[in-house]
Formats: sequence, structure tokens, C-alpha cells
Amino acid sequence: MAILFRVLGGTAYKFNKENKTTDAINAYKTYIELNKNNPDAYVNLAICYASRNDYTNASLVLNTAKTKFPNNTLIAKTIKEVNEDNLSTSLNVASESFENKDYKKALSQYLTINPPTKDSLLGIAACYQGLEDLQNAIEYYKKAEKIAPNDGEIPYYIGYLYSEQQKWIEAEGYLRKSVKLKDNSDVKNLL
Repeated sequence: MAILFRVLGGTAYKFNKENKTTDAINAYKTYIELNKNNPDAYVNLAICYASRNDYTNASLVLNTAKTKFPNNTLIAKTIKEVNEDNLSTSLNVASESFENKDYKKALSQYLTINPPTKDSLLGIAACYQGLEDLQNAIEYYKKAEKIAPNDGEIPYYIGYLYSEQQKWIEAEGYLRKSVKLKDNSDVKNLL
């Protein structure tokens, strides 16, 4: 049986190195069915899924592995890396839609990012701004501001949108906050 495990593990690894991801996934799944006590096999299977941008299955595999091997640092590290890759990929896809001025598509993509990040909230706000829904844009800029209260750009965006609505008192308050956080001569000139 030990020889079979080595052959299966070696075959899965070889497929992965040759970018035969589907074959590697199948080999790792077979390996895990026969030997559920090898954390590296779970990690490698998850990496195969992630390489195909299948973060759902990558996360499922890693969560199973985490349950079986709660103190394994490689699993914890891989979970973090897969989550970061997933976030980066999601932000890039949404950003591309936004750059193509497909604000509705970008909005739906940004809204899938969970938990929301400063960047996803700024993306949502910018989409609403592009869709001329200024109230929702302001709401999401304010959510981003809660995550990044020292970012001087965010109160500028909020102040600008309030000025677009001719809400001068609110606009001035946020623009002053922006200047306080970030010495911005353009904003000072507006005040």
C-alpha cells in the first residue's frame, strides 16, 4: 500500500508540474480517498483548484484539512494565500468591468467580495457614482471610510458628491476632513 501511495502522490505532483490540472486534481482526490492522513495532499489539491480560479473548491478542501489537522501551519498559510489570491482576482475582474464602463457588472462583482474590503467598498461606491446613484455612492464611501479612517482621499470623494447634490455644509465638512488628513492644495482651493 505504501508503494501505491508514493506512486499516486508522485503522479499527482507530476501532473501538477506539467500544468495538467484536471489530471492532478483527480490524482490528488484519489490519493486522499486512500490516505486521508497526509495534509500535503490536501494543500496540493487546493492549490490545483486555486490555479484554475476555483476558490470555492480550494476553500472547501482547505477547511476539511484544517478540521483534520488544526495545528498544521502549512494549511493555515495556504488558506491565507488562497484567500488573498481570491480577493485579488475578484478585485481585478471587477476593476476590468469598471474600466470598461460596465458599472452594473462591476457592481455585482464587487458586491460578491466578502468580507468587504476598503478596495471593494471604494469600487462599489465608484460604480454607484458611475450609475449616477449618488446617495448609494456616498453610503459606500462612508463604509470604506470606517475601514480606513486615515485615508484623506475618501472624505474628498464624499465631499465632492455632497457638492454635486448642492449640500454645501456636508461637502465643506468632508472636504475639510480631507485636507486635515492629507495636505491637498486642490481641496484647499475649493474651500
